Amino acid sequence: KAPAKLNLRLKVTGVRPDGYHELVSVMVPVSLFDVLELTTAPPGVLDLTCDGYAVPADESNLVWRAVHAFSEKTGVDAGLRIRLVKNIPVAAGLGGGSSDAAAVLLCLNEVGGRPLSGQDIHRLATGLGADVPFFLGCRPSLARGIGDVLEPLDHWPGHHYVIVTPRLQISTAWVYRRLRLKELTRDEYH
Repeated sequence: KAPAKLNLRLKVTGVRPDGYHELVSVMVPVSLFDVLELTTAPPGVLDLTCDGYAVPADESNLVWRAVHAFSEKTGVDAGLRIRLVKNIPVAAGLGGGSSDAAAVLLCLNEVGGRPLSGQDIHRLATGLGADVPFFLGCRPSLARGIGDVLEPLDHWPGHHYVIVTPRLQISTAWVYRRLRLKELTRDEYH
């Protein structure tokens, strides 16, 4: 299972030279899950099928990219058949694709006898996307940097959340490209 997450607080504090936005956020996992089923296939074969919410089943999918990043880093080109059941709404800010990528990285590392250290996995995760590292530990955290510098919030109270997503889908990249930083980060109380 790959859980969704909520950003309970998100403040964009700047833009880096590489185009990523610096932020401070409180992220929490929630009990809404995508499901990934991984089975072996002949060496060099990667077969990804997707059910549920519509997502691409090709190299643009973060699951696909996670498998290739892991293979490139370890030199292991094992064959895989992956069935992804998308229960997390797409383009809703819930991190479903990032969670799926993190789940695949962790699974491949575990099944492969842990060839990568936690630090190596974190670097691979960050290379795939800013939210991916959160899902490696998947616990309430204060996120800084691009979302990859995480400080666990050990005493986070248990809450119930109601998630409502409109039919409108907006990608995170689209939102950040149109962000007016000066307007969003001015004094919040005016």
